[in-house]
Amino acid sequence: MKKAIDHFKTKVDETDGLASLDKSPDWAETIERDGKLGTINVWWARSLRLMEFVSKQLGHDEDADEFREEFRKVKKNVLDKIYNKEEGYFRTGVGEDRVDAAASVFGALYFLSPAEAVRVEETLTKHLKRSSGLVNFDPPYPKEKINGFVRNMGNGDYHNKNVWPWITCENIQVKIKIALQHPEQEVREKYKKEAIEDLISSAKLFKDAGGAYEVMKADKPEAAVGQVKLFGLVPVTTYKPANNFMANIAAYEGAYQQLKKLKWI
Repeated sequence: MKKAIDHFKTKVDETDGLASLDKSPDWAETIERDGKLGTINVWWARSLRLMEFVSKQLGHDEDADEFREEFRKVKKNVLDKIYNKEEGYFRTGVGEDRVDAAASVFGALYFLSPAEAVRVEETLTKHLKRSSGLVNFDPPYPKEKINGFVRNMGNGDYHNKNVWPWITCENIQVKIKIALQHPEQEVREKYKKEAIEDLISSAKLFKDAGGAYEVMKADKPEAAVGQVKLFGLVPVTTYKPANNFMANIAAYEGAYQQLKKLKWI
């Protein structure tokens, strides 16, 4: 794990501790973007925090101290440069004002107070919520930022405009955090109710779609199949999402187990 961290540090800007990566290096790789991306740097900060914990548990106190200082630096700059405090969301990257669902969900879960997390939830609901869950970005990226091969194969919305259910399921964890920790009972009750409803909605989505598909259409309980029309007439499937995507199942099960442990379901 330390070797992996050391390798990743070759991508880090020492002035602020944030990773600056080349074109299409993150999970949304069909979108051609680079620089100090939001989701990558939220996860980078979290990785340093976990490495501090692991090092401490193993008795490597010097390593733990080093990881703690690095974590504090990266977290500070994530909050200063990627988190839009005024509007309540994490950006797709430094210097951008596009809402990033994954960065906002994990950023709220790891770094924000319950009150701040509520503001993020309100922003996600306003800008990203669709009938199938949370889309990834608002506004979506323009077509020239989508990988040409993916776009020409009729799958340009793959990461850009469709719903990845694991993000919506992970967001249940944020709502659980608010429901457990917010100082106002009315807010706690609201987000407890929403956490349960979101789990039920995800289960219904998987049932109606016929599987926990990797990626779904934003406004239909259907797999987001890549498709082109041959000769402009005959539809040809170019990509069919995995029927039961492990990230979806794991995120759903994690939320389910949390709610069950709390005896909310």
